[in-house]
Amino acid sequence: MLTDKFKQKYRISSARLQHYDYATSGLYFITGNAFNHQCIFGDVVDSEMRNSALGEVAEACWTAIPSHFQHVELDCFQVMPNHLHGILQLVEDGAGAGTFDVMEGRKPGGLQRGSISSILNSFKGAVTKEAKRLGLAETVWQGRFHDHVIRNEQDLERIRHYIVNNPAQWTQDRYFVAKV
Repeated sequence: MLTDKFKQKYRISSARLQHYDYATSGLYFITGNAFNHQCIFGDVVDSEMRNSALGEVAEACWTAIPSHFQHVELDCFQVMPNHLHGILQLVEDGAGAGTFDVMEGRKPGGLQRGSISSILNSFKGAVTKEAKRLGLAETVWQGRFHDHVIRNEQDLERIRHYIVNNPAQWTQDRYFVAKV
């Protein structure tokens, strides 16, 4: 077994809240980053995001999430040049919810069906599959994603404001590179 061989030496600890069930009803703020923070999803011009072909694929797959996961509703989201922000709402516990074909049930040590991780895994996989099919990219995403469990209305409004205003703040992003 690999864990015996490497004795957890190369194991990266999870960024998820310990002992929290990510299939529980609620609101979740998600950020997915492009591989190596490359600006592959488009460009911000005059504080407005203009999607590339790959950005259009990412947006289409994001908006399709509720048709694959009936327990999910979308709140605001924003594709950015090198990442995507969005709020997902699980309207019922996801354990019995429908999923993409690749996520049928939970495999031992695998993702919990209907959880935020399974939803993001399917979303990122769908974007990557379409990107490869169209010849746009071979690798699209960083391996992980950032999440934040939204705890109250004030938190929700602050995050919505951040997402909506993200294009206007693009020049402040640490990965922003001015085009010459």
